[in-house]
Amino acid sequence: MIIPLFLIILSVGSTAGDAFPDPGVVYSGYSFASDNLPGYSSPGYSLPGYGVVSGGVNTNAGIAPADTTNADPSPANTTDANLSPADTTETEEMPADTSDAGDPRAEPDRTGDVPADTNDVEDPTVDPDEVESPTTDPGRDEEMPADTNDVEDPPIDTDDVDDPPRDRPMTPEELRDQRGPPPDEPEVMEPVEPLTMAHPSAYHMVSNDSLNRWELWSDYGESLTRRPGVISFQLGGLGRNDGFLLRAHENRHQRVLRDGIPLNERIFGSANRKRLPHYSRMASVHEFSGHIRHQSEITTQRYHVTRPLTLINYDQSEFEYRSTEGYLARNITPSTNLSIGYWGKNESEGYRNSGMGGRNAEITAYHFLTDSWMFEGGLHYSGLQFGEPDGYLIGDMNTFHFNHFQATPVESQAESSLRNTMIRLTAYHRPDPETDANTRISVYHDRYRRLHYQTPDSSIVRTLTTGVAGRHIQYYGPFELQGDLHSEWSVIDRDRYRTMDVDSWIYSEGKGMVTLPLPNRSQLHTWFKAGWRSDGFTDYEMGSKVNWRIFSRLTAYASYARGEQMPLPGQLYWQRAPVYGQSEFRNEILQRAEAGVTFQSRGWELGGEVHGSVYEQPVLVGQDSTFIQAGSYNSAGAAGWMFYDGDRFELAVSGTFQQYFSDALHPENQLLDLSGQRVWTRASFHYKNYVFDSAAFIKAGFYALASPNPYRSAQYYPAMDYWDPNSWFPGEGAEAQAIPDFVRLDLDLTARVRSAIFLFRIENALDNWLFPGYFETAYHPMPSMRLRFGVRWVLRN
Repeated sequence: MIIPLFLIILSVGSTAGDAFPDPGVVYSGYSFASDNLPGYSSPGYSLPGYGVVSGGVNTNAGIAPADTTNADPSPANTTDANLSPADTTETEEMPADTSDAGDPRAEPDRTGDVPADTNDVEDPTVDPDEVESPTTDPGRDEEMPADTNDVEDPPIDTDDVDDPPRDRPMTPEELRDQRGPPPDEPEVMEPVEPLTMAHPSAYHMVSNDSLNRWELWSDYGESLTRRPGVISFQLGGLGRNDGFLLRAHENRHQRVLRDGIPLNERIFGSANRKRLPHYSRMASVHEFSGHIRHQSEITTQRYHVTRPLTLINYDQSEFEYRSTEGYLARNITPSTNLSIGYWGKNESEGYRNSGMGGRNAEITAYHFLTDSWMFEGGLHYSGLQFGEPDGYLIGDMNTFHFNHFQATPVESQAESSLRNTMIRLTAYHRPDPETDANTRISVYHDRYRRLHYQTPDSSIVRTLTTGVAGRHIQYYGPFELQGDLHSEWSVIDRDRYRTMDVDSWIYSEGKGMVTLPLPNRSQLHTWFKAGWRSDGFTDYEMGSKVNWRIFSRLTAYASYARGEQMPLPGQLYWQRAPVYGQSEFRNEILQRAEAGVTFQSRGWELGGEVHGSVYEQPVLVGQDSTFIQAGSYNSAGAAGWMFYDGDRFELAVSGTFQQYFSDALHPENQLLDLSGQRVWTRASFHYKNYVFDSAAFIKAGFYALASPNPYRSAQYYPAMDYWDPNSWFPGEGAEAQAIPDFVRLDLDLTARVRSAIFLFRIENALDNWLFPGYFETAYHPMPSMRLRFGVRWVLRN
């Protein structure tokens, strides 16, 4: 059924002619190189009313920065570009101004006729007795006084009228009067150069919109599950606040920023990626894992268009999963842009009380005040509703049959409701229109509300956060200086909801990073961060990282960081079940070291990394459902990968490992020590090529994931929207079971037909065939086999 439908789509596309025939979209972001992104060229483009704009071309909502490891899957095809090279025929000319016809400086008529000289030719139709002196001076708009003499004037040579004396030069006023008003000239439109914020050189780009538009994700969090170095703890359905180990960084040690504004929830610091826009509108994702807290910085796509641009993203699957996004961008003036986006999604994963529904909406506008200053404002809303089963009553996960009708949730009526509204105003500054912005200052107000209802108790918390965040990057030759400032005031609505035993707090932090050049194009990064909170806590971090280029294609890196992290407000002041906070906690002391090596050559990349962390005085969920300050424990991990990206094939193989160690006597430490070795191996292979006389481009292949040994997962607490590294049996103080080993296979097919991309995926294809279903989080079964379908469409109207 699907294959015939797909062939019909491709056959229709084969008669459509060349793809993307006219200009309309300019990507306002990153430079790109055609040798790294096959299928795109990089000349300047002439846009009517905008001048020549340099930058990338967006074939379907974005072009990637130059990245040889993550090249666009399309082979070279310049017909797919949204913008053709500079074409002067598209530049609008101003119509001729006929008001200049009487100007003595005006050019002869373009037909070749020369105006008659009235001084030399007598008009036979005019009575000489009635001929008057000329009353107007060529080039003057006002009339001259009439001649009162009755004597007939001889013919007058107009060249001698108001001729100034020859013994002095003409004044500017006389010269202007004689020449008359200048002819009207076409208005010159100043070129507008798109703007993007520079990223620190210590940060590594891991994703961009050009890669994401070829993939079928429910959100950015789901895309993390396929990356090497990542171990995910999904809760079974799509669109939930899943947990991740990112290069062994636990969920409570992760930070997520969107355009420089922190998105972590303020009470428990949850790195909730569900507040991000649709992943196809993420211009780039940059990460830095050398900190004691993993940092992800997301840059939102900013379109600079000459005509309205509409993006449509639609996904659907079994279990009532649907995701629909519409996005419209248009320029009001050459320097002002307005965009509106709406994203609705819902799912019933099949198991009882596991439904999800949500809405994301935003409106954003930016304006170039000058070539160097741009101001951007936005209103962003996110609303989500979840059924909260808190796991299912499964006797033995090894023998569970994944029967949707027999699985009984621990909480059959529990649910959560989340609302976020953020207003922001951001100013960008760049020293020159040809460079990236190096200064960004944001002022924002974030309104957060989370309601969790369950038997016998419920909790609701509302925070109002007002803050300012800024970054400045200064270059001195090969040296790079980076400074970050962040300060915010959070207020708890404690009068109505006694969930938190605190009224408000102020948190401020500052960070500085210096990048020093080393021989052979190597770099040394050194940083220091200090934080302060108004309840008396302070923390800090310091560290260094070196990137050493051994040969032209071989690079090694190593980093070490040490610091303290103050307890989260929820760990101190939370006063609702199932977990209670304690106010006497001390700072957690962290150390982290990592080292790795990468080799790149002609589409190949091979790499490996080892990393380790030491946690002293950690705050964990205790066996008696209270937060406790447990004993020290260590975490060790490693990752290895091999990628190949060619004109026809893509190949990826990777392995990820992580394990906890502890000799402390606390039950929480012993549970971590015995939680097992987390080993994930991944492999994928995809073939890509043009079909139907280059009318369509396809990419087809598979992705496989295998976890060969059991281990204990992290645990999610829905009332607090919080992930803890330990896993307890739901409702009891006993340790949870280890999740069984598992294998997952996905079959992918993607096709681009003109300005549309069609995506198909058979998810968990081996379910109940060669392998049973599987778990990533204890007692939360993953979805059964299902077919997912998606469309990415660009409309230029």
